[in-house]
Amino acid sequence: MADDRYTKGSDNGPLRLALYEQWKSRCYRCSRPIDLIDIQIDHIIPASSSAPRIAELQAAGDLPAGFDLNSCENLAPICGRCNREKSGHIFESPRLGYVLEQAREFGPKVRRRVAAFHAATELEAHLLGVTYASFNEESSRALVREHGEIVVQRIALVDESLADYFSVYEVDSISDQGPPTFSIPINTRGRTAVTLLEDLLYTQLDDAFADGMDDLITHTLELISEELQAIDVPTGYLTVGEPTLDVCDALFDSFEFTRTADKVWVSTAVNFVITASASVLRDADDGDGSYELQGDGVVEGSGRIVMTWPIASERHPGVGSFDIDTISCEVSTSC
Repeated sequence: MADDRYTKGSDNGPLRLALYEQWKSRCYRCSRPIDLIDIQIDHIIPASSSAPRIAELQAAGDLPAGFDLNSCENLAPICGRCNREKSGHIFESPRLGYVLEQAREFGPKVRRRVAAFHAATELEAHLLGVTYASFNEESSRALVREHGEIVVQRIALVDESLADYFSVYEVDSISDQGPPTFSIPINTRGRTAVTLLEDLLYTQLDDAFADGMDDLITHTLELISEELQAIDVPTGYLTVGEPTLDVCDALFDSFEFTRTADKVWVSTAVNFVITASASVLRDADDGDGSYELQGDGVVEGSGRIVMTWPIASERHPGVGSFDIDTISCEVSTSC
């Protein structure tokens, strides 16, 4: 029987692969890309959680009755560093709800993938074996260099798009508000766009994204502040301080570009989750003074980012314009 539950002491190989695919080859906590052989399986709600803690989460509406801590609805891929930092801690609401909702959404797909692994044909088993293989040893890398070209060529004969690959471009943010780095996966066309930016427009990708990320974060912090301010209280008022960014997870899709005689357009789809917290003062119910709470907010959104540059005639950066197009957001807050 296909085992789509976590088993302590087992390799949990098919489950690791299925989680890795559904969570887009990234650590779910820091959003950085990780190699399949390096991922660990994390319990979003720690397996060591006590019965009173589980009951508390169920009472708060974060967990359904009978929640299985070892089911794929409570599992996600995590890098070693984040696993050590997280340890037995639990995300605060509302980010916890967002992460669990993702795991619930992925659950049926993870189960189907695990079941398909166990029903694999001989060819599928060989292909999956390559997926699992470690290339840390020089002898393994030598085999890939020797045989990889013909394998890729055979795959391209089936479907040329399958012979493309994604590499990860680590961008250092110079934004005051944004994360120190974020990752952009780019395929062949995306690598062409990066080369075009650097060689034709004399612009580094870091510089291209900095202002836009700052605008995006500023906008979402304003949304969180507005939603916190709008929380209904029986008596008195809420005074919300300036929100502080906690987490910014931005997942960029592959680049597209268009060039005319005098301009270049570069666009990319983005899915993002931004969490922030703020100090909230609430008037006491009896009207005698006030007390301080912490307000938390999560903004989940997606859309398309479009950047436009005039083609530079001299060797200096063209001045680009950054437009966040068709961004849609959902905001959840708690106090």
